[in-house]
This record gives sequence, C-alpha cells and structure tokens, in this order.
Amino acid sequence: MAFATKGQTSFKVFHKGGNRESFKPRDFVAKKELDLILETEEKAEREIEEARQKAREILAEASKKADQIIADATKAAENKAYEIIEKAKRQADVILESSVKEARTQIGKMKPDTMDGFKDAVLFVAERVKKAV
Repeated sequence: MAFATKGQTSFKVFHKGGNRESFKPRDFVAKKELDLILETEEKAEREIEEARQKAREILAEASKKADQIIADATKAAENKAYEIIEKAKRQADVILESSVKEARTQIGKMKPDTMDGFKDAVLFVAERVKKAV
C-alpha cells in the first residue's frame, strides 16, 4: 500500500512480508494514481494562485479606471460650471447695458422739463433779488 501527503514527491511503499518479491503490479498502478492526484492538486493550487493574482490585477485596474472616471467627471463639472458662470456674466453685461441705455433715454426725456423748471427757478430768484435791492 502506498501513502503520500500533499506536496510529497516520493512515496514510501510498505509490502506484506517486507521484501521485493511481495511487491505486486497493482501497487505500481496505485503509485501512478497517487502521483496523478498529487500532480493534479499542485496544478489546481497553481491555477488558484494565478486566478487570485489575475483578480488582484483586475481590481487594481478597475480602481485606476474608477479614479480616472472621477477625475474626468470632476473636470467636466468644473468646465460646465465655468461655462455657466461666463454665460451669466455675459447676460448680466447685456442687462446692464440695456439698463444704462434705458436710464439715459429717460434722462434725455426729463432733461427738457427740468431745464425749463431750472430756468423758471433762476428767473424767479433773479426777480426776488431785484425786488429786494
């Protein structure tokens, strides 16, 4: 009967009677089967470790891509905010220009009336001064 442990590369074979003559051909088959099992286990362990390493690489790449997506989204939001602010400034400038133009128009309309009143006031004061002197 052959006994093996995980990772073991050699086998201890025990025979009934303790001599070579009692070694039977089926013992060779058992040893080959055990070798195959151990080899399969080792291969499975390597594949599991490779899968773990691949998973770590995938996670690292995903994290890197997530960071890039966040950076790109932040930059896009900053650009959009800048565009909105600039548009608001242009609109405020247009409103200001329109308000100034309207105020000048109103002042232009009121000026003749105020000048007439001013002339009347100056004449009134001048007459009072003449009467007082």
